[in-house]
This record gives sequence, structure tokens and C-alpha cells, in this order.
Amino acid sequence: MRALLDHDLRDPASRSTSSPRSCGLNVGRLLTTFHVLLALAVIASISVVGIVLVNALLVIPAATAKLLAPSLRRMFVLAPLVGLSSVLVGLGASYRLDLPSGPAIVVVAGLALLAAWASTAARRAGARSAR
Repeated sequence: MRALLDHDLRDPASRSTSSPRSCGLNVGRLLTTFHVLLALAVIASISVVGIVLVNALLVIPAATAKLLAPSLRRMFVLAPLVGLSSVLVGLGASYRLDLPSGPAIVVVAGLALLAAWASTAARRAGARSAR
């Protein structure tokens, strides 16, 4: 499992299933387990926060982590942290500003994604100008 987590997502070879298979991992079982756990999380969350918020909390933290993390391992750690902090900050803003909690959480997550994108774009521009 460690070999699977060490892959860099930006490397096209890391998206292939042959490398995990060569490490002795059952890719089909891993994918099935992931899909079942994801489905259970979505089903449990929909009744609590609604479909739009569930979709936002699945997509935005993962996209933010993908922009910031240099490896799959760090992305797996960073994505839930981004999601949790978005929820906590969004709920705090909702309470203090008397706003609906769902939209406040999505706005905070969106702002985190925007900040990550701007940071990544600035780093790339700096790297290009240094050449």
C-alpha cells in the first residue's frame, strides 16, 4: 500500500493500474472498496446536509488538495483537512453573520480552492520567469 501512496498524481505513469498490480495489490478490490465507502459516505451525508453541499464537499477539497499536494499520500491527508476546515470556518461564519450554513461552507471551500489555484499559478509563473 505504501508504494501506491508514494506515486505522484502529475506523473502519467502513476495513473496506470499496472504499477500497483506489480506491487502485488489487487486493484479491483481496492477500487470496489473505495467506491463502496464513497457511496456510503454520500448516502449518509445527503440526509444531513443536502445534495449540493455533499457534491461540493466531495469535489472542492479534493481539487484544492490536488493543486497543493506534491504526492498522492499528501493529497489523501490534505483533502479531508481542507474539507473539515471549510466546514468549521463556514459554520463559524454562518453563526456569526447569521447566514445559511450550507452556502457559507461552500463559499469558504470555494475561496480555499481559489487561493490554492492562485498560489499554484504564481509558483508556476515564478518558475517560468526564473528560467
